Amino acid sequence: MNRDDEHLDLLAIFHYVYAAMMAMSACFPMIYLGIGIALVSDVFDQVAKDQGAKVLGVILIIFATLAIILVLVFATCVYFSGRCLNRRQGRLYCIVVTAIMLLNVPFGTCLGIFTVCVLMRPSVEGLFEQSNTSLNQLEFVDDGHKDG
Repeated sequence: MNRDDEHLDLLAIFHYVYAAMMAMSACFPMIYLGIGIALVSDVFDQVAKDQGAKVLGVILIIFATLAIILVLVFATCVYFSGRCLNRRQGRLYCIVVTAIMLLNVPFGTCLGIFTVCVLMRPSVEGLFEQSNTSLNQLEFVDDGHKDG
């Protein structure tokens, strides 16, 4: 196994770990979701009479739900980026996901920089092209049916 293969395999593992960390971090907005549900459902007796608290509860529910969905969708994208790195397919997809990962300081930035450095090597680009051409050369088995 050459150096590029080792680097791509390590990056794939790090993408899986980072995706799991992101998925676990989606639990933090659930605190705000619980507070919002409590405000809307009149759990607090003194706050139940205040209409502003119910509006705040709805806002908390909306933003917490959006944050959870956004984090889980991006964690899924990072996971599939790791699969693409493992299979040596979808280089452009990996670069796009990595560019978004650069915004997540500090772990996403570190992993993103290393991923971009590896994916921009001409030898790695050749590995991805080689994998794509081998997939394109697969032939479908003729089952004996003729059209016409």
